[in-house]
Amino acid sequence: MTFMRYNPNRSYLSMQDTMNSLVNALFNTEITGTTENGEYAPRMDMKETEDAFSVKLTMPGIDKDKIDISVSDGVLTVKGETNENTENEDEKGTWLVREHKHFTYYRSVRLPSEVQADKAEAEYKNGVLTLTLPKAEEVKPKSIPVKISD
Repeated sequence: MTFMRYNPNRSYLSMQDTMNSLVNALFNTEITGTTENGEYAPRMDMKETEDAFSVKLTMPGIDKDKIDISVSDGVLTVKGETNENTENEDEKGTWLVREHKHFTYYRSVRLPSEVQADKAEAEYKNGVLTLTLPKAEEVKPKSIPVKISD
């Protein structure tokens, strides 16, 4: 006779896996934020001020030289790549968990108005990329004085 250990969470975990599969199929993306091409879509915050757009993207593990930022036809595109893991397998051990792997980051978003891409600034610190995109002069709000006639 074979004895099996009872796990009260087994049916819950099975239901959770089924729900994750349904969500992934519905939205064609994994819950981790990867696209169908295997690219990771980093989290993004975008804020608009009177003079510029401020954009923050979370992209940990990237060398600043491996980040590519472009603005074309009103679309901001940010690409990045983590370093390849060239570590040799340890012959004396077996990996139990290995989640650090090569990532390709990709995020593209249409900007609400035109920007001066040549005056944009980018800073990468502690895994967060911060962009400042000044608005084009023609889209900045202008004050029109009203004259009162007698």
